[in-house]
Amino acid sequence: MLFVGLHLNVLIDESLVTILRYTAVIISITLYYIALKNRERLKETYKKAQRKFSPWFVVISLFIAIPVISELVIAKALPSLLHYIVTSPSSLVVTVNAKGRAFDSSKYCHGKVEVKEYQYNFSINKICLNDKALWSSLKSGDKLTLTGDKSFIGFSYSEFKKS
Repeated sequence: MLFVGLHLNVLIDESLVTILRYTAVIISITLYYIALKNRERLKETYKKAQRKFSPWFVVISLFIAIPVISELVIAKALPSLLHYIVTSPSSLVVTVNAKGRAFDSSKYCHGKVEVKEYQYNFSINKICLNDKALWSSLKSGDKLTLTGDKSFIGFSYSEFKKS
């Protein structure tokens, strides 16, 4: 679910993302509490499996991996998948805020563009143009017309053109 939801072209409503990010924080804290509460049982499990984890692995898992994965699943993947249940055809005009440094800067998203209407970072609300000529011609302040599907969760685009 995580990887499918992350690569869908869905711009998630900013007010919803705020709520979902707070939810991700609460879930991360809950997972920390569960891990600390059950640490003796976890130690026994590791001993039975004869696995030795370095303290750095535990620190990275608890303080980096859990919050990042929680946020990606809750604030991007889940809403992206739910969005397709309640969509209707629509179009949206957005304003270019910035674009990526290079067209081929990512394995999955060529021609990244940030728009003013959806400003959350962490790759949640970036548009992937995949059209080098259009991407090269864009500058801050230009308008793009996105065609796709709208829901209360956000907007998914399938086509785009310069306005």
